[in-house]
Amino acid sequence: MANNSAVEEGNESAMDHMDDLRRRKTQRIQHIASGSYRRSPEDDLMEQEREHERLLREDPEYAWYHGSNPWQSRGRTGGALRAQAAGAALLFAAVWALFQWDHPAVERGQAFVRAALTQELRSEDVYAWYEARFGELPSFLPAWDRAAPEAERVGADVGRAYVAPVAGRIVEPFGGVRSGAGVVVRTSGSSVASMDAGLVVYAGETQETGQTIVIRHPGGLETVYGYLGEIAVAKDDWVEAGATIGFVRPASEEDAGGLMYFAVKKGNSFIDPSDVVAL
Repeated sequence: MANNSAVEEGNESAMDHMDDLRRRKTQRIQHIASGSYRRSPEDDLMEQEREHERLLREDPEYAWYHGSNPWQSRGRTGGALRAQAAGAALLFAAVWALFQWDHPAVERGQAFVRAALTQELRSEDVYAWYEARFGELPSFLPAWDRAAPEAERVGADVGRAYVAPVAGRIVEPFGGVRSGAGVVVRTSGSSVASMDAGLVVYAGETQETGQTIVIRHPGGLETVYGYLGEIAVAKDDWVEAGATIGFVRPASEEDAGGLMYFAVKKGNSFIDPSDVVAL
């Protein structure tokens, strides 16, 4: 009997809650119809959330900044900032003390500091140092590669110039059996450039195009780069126009290689990449 009573009370509570929701909904409709409805803080919050979701979908830079931005420090505390300030102060004090001593033992250190402050920094030397210790530069750093040709901005879309991802010729046109929603380009080069600045929304393996990168750009555009031999970016990376994002699989006796799949999506439809950028 006690259990039945508890169930009945629960049912009555649920029905009362539903009746309250219906009543509030009816009152709101009546207020809107009569022109006496006033926006509540909850309405403003819901509108802000809807606008936030819209920008996450349509604005890649907004999505990168408010998403997993590797450059944005979210957990930095005042203690960490104080520690960094203390470290900077100690470094300054050490350099100051170095120049207060007049002894042959410190002349080499003084000369190093003077050279660092007065001589022009050679980007070639920095690139060689970084490559020797860490390998190729990541895509979000300036491209200092002396061997790679500079990406060229070509094409236009309402006054906006784009970068051709590779230099080559189309061997499968838009809508072909193999290319489908994109084109297949044969190239003798190795690096693949981002057509425009944007947010990397996918970087990995797909059944259709193998090693693939998808980048969301401003203006509702997305680009797809497939048949890659190597991917040089990761999901949620922000890349600039012309930045190296991957490399074409080289040709060999067993593998034709030298091919890249390229597609452009505007809104919900794929369009011919040749209408957007010269290939």
